[in-house]
Amino acid sequence: EQQLNETIMISLRTREGIDLQKIETLWGENEKRRLQNDLSKHIRTGLVTVEDQQARLTDEGMLRADGIAADLFV
Repeated sequence: EQQLNETIMISLRTREGIDLQKIETLWGENEKRRLQNDLSKHIRTGLVTVEDQQARLTDEGMLRADGIAADLFV
């Protein structure tokens, strides 16, 4: 869990964002689905976008990165 949380925290702050395919490869389909579900509210509020299996923070999302990361932790 700690390694996954670290991956989420670090990846979320990069331009590339969270690679959802990598999450599935390393931690399984269930973890990817959980993460997608947790991301959905942030997508609806315009803080996160997902394109080509990459979840990225918007400019507004970057201002709230710590809170978003905490919501996504296992």
